[in-house]
Amino acid sequence: VDVVFLRHEPHDALLGNDLWTLVDEQAIDEQTRRQLSANGLRGGVVIGDVPAPLASRLAEAAAEPTLDAPGTLRVLQLLPGRRAEIVATTLRPDLIVLEHDGESVRGTTYHDASGVVAVRAWPAADGRMRIEAVPELKHGPSRRTWVGEGGAFRLETGQSSHRLDRLAVTVDLPPHGLLVIGCRPDAPSSVGEAILQERPADAVASRQLLVISPRAAAVDPQAARIGLHRAAEHLHERALSGAVLAEQGEHLPRLQLEID
Repeated sequence: VDVVFLRHEPHDALLGNDLWTLVDEQAIDEQTRRQLSANGLRGGVVIGDVPAPLASRLAEAAAEPTLDAPGTLRVLQLLPGRRAEIVATTLRPDLIVLEHDGESVRGTTYHDASGVVAVRAWPAADGRMRIEAVPELKHGPSRRTWVGEGGAFRLETGQSSHRLDRLAVTVDLPPHGLLVIGCRPDAPSSVGEAILQERPADAVASRQLLVISPRAAAVDPQAARIGLHRAAEHLHERALSGAVLAEQGEHLPRLQLEID
């Protein structure tokens, strides 16, 4: 799959309400949409032509071949059903999150925390792909623990993880489809802000739009010009906004890469 982060200011109209009028949020079931909204997130799909606001930002990102560019692209080569963790935000010493469970609101302070999106994919014979994206919060010191699986044990190293399964987004996409996930501008201290907003000490806070697309089958993955590539044909592959971690891999510093 192709994964793109587009950074933008919190009240950027082009990647805010204007964009979401062109994204099909009804592709996600109603209960999940309500849970996402209550926790400062929204998601939907784009099938067919990429909306102009999104295409223009992808083109801008293509013109800025630096790590500080407004957009970053990475190709993830995943085995069916195996997950990769995309680190969406940098480590924060103290992160306060207000989490809605549908009936009540709970506030929690996480230490040494960062936002993560766990991605899994299942390709189908007709070229479609089922994609699952689950927000998570990694926090606390890194620990080593033994985990049993398939009659064997393996040593797992990493931070504690608060996995928000009820906010999991699962969609079936054709080869040219996009899954778009963003955070709402009116939900301070929400899960969406924790997962998709950066708050650097010496700069203005920025939000991130996460775009995931199936990659067409090809001998050379660089030759597959579909989905995200249709929006910006010359969008060069660069390092991700955060690290990409293999399933149960080390919690690596940003911009390091470990692939299954």
